[in-house]
Amino acid sequence: MKYALFFLFFPLISFAQPIKTKAEAENFIVKHFKYYEYRYERFEIDTNRSAMYDTFKEGDFDHDGQKDFLVSGIGTIKVRKDNSEQKEIIIFIGNGRTFRKANLPYRFMHGLRFSNLEPIKVFQIEKKDYILIKRSDIEFGRDSVKVFYDTIFVRNDHLIPFSDNPSTKEIKRIDFKTSHCFGSCPVFELNINSNLYVEYNGIEYVDKKGNYQLRIDKKDWDYLVNLIQNIRVEDLQESYSVNWTDDQTTYLTVHYKDGSKKSIEDYGMVGTFGLSILYNFMFELRKF
Repeated sequence: MKYALFFLFFPLISFAQPIKTKAEAENFIVKHFKYYEYRYERFEIDTNRSAMYDTFKEGDFDHDGQKDFLVSGIGTIKVRKDNSEQKEIIIFIGNGRTFRKANLPYRFMHGLRFSNLEPIKVFQIEKKDYILIKRSDIEFGRDSVKVFYDTIFVRNDHLIPFSDNPSTKEIKRIDFKTSHCFGSCPVFELNINSNLYVEYNGIEYVDKKGNYQLRIDKKDWDYLVNLIQNIRVEDLQESYSVNWTDDQTTYLTVHYKDGSKKSIEDYGMVGTFGLSILYNFMFELRKF
C-alpha cells in the first residue's frame, strides 16, 4: 500500500561481496536481519542434516533471474536479558547487489504448539526454482504424527504456494477481520477492493484505532489475488479449528466478480499452510 506500508518491503541491504560460504551467510544474517523484532546474537546454519535436506542452497526463488539463498539453522536472540535459541528458515531475496529477507508465517514456524516446519529440498519445475517444505504435526493428545508437504516460491517478497491448477475466478473484494483472544491479539477489519481502495477499522491492540480510507499498491493486490488463486480458496473448508482454547479467530470472505463468495472461519489461524501465509500478509497490512 502506497499510503505508508513501508513495513511490507524488507530493507534493501548494500552488499559489495557475494555470499559464497556458510560463514558469510551467518555473518550477514547477524549483521543485517532480525528475528521478527529481535536482533540476532548469533546464527548457525545446520550442518548435520542428511543429503535429502538443503540447509544452505542457492536458487532463484522469486524467478527474477537473480541469485537468492535458502538457509536453515538456529538463531540466538536476546529477549530482555535472556538468550533464546530459535530454529528458523531464512530465504534471502537478492538482485546481485542487495538482499532482503522473506519471512515464513510465524504461526507455522514458531506459534504452533505441536508442529514443526522445515525445508526439504530446492528443486525445479519447468526450469524454475522452488522450495519443498515439510510440516510435521503432532496430534493433540496423541502420539501420532501427520506429515504434510508444500511447494513454495517468492513473489513480492512474500511466500506463495505453487499450484499447477490455480483458480481462474476473478476477485472483486477481500474482507478480513479478527476476533479477540485471551490476551492482546490485534483486533481489526480490512476490506480491500479490486479498485485498490481499502477500508480499515482498528478496534483493539493495534497501532491505529478507528476507521481509515486507504489505497493498496497494485503489486500488493496482485500478490493477494495470485495467493488466493493458487491456494484455491473456493475449494477449502468453511471452518477450521485448533484443539486448544483461548486463541484468536479470523474471518475471511472473498467476493468474486461472478457474484459468488467464499467465507472461511479459522479458529487458531492455521487451517492450511496457504491460509497462514494469507493471514500473515493481512496482519502486515494493518500496520501503516
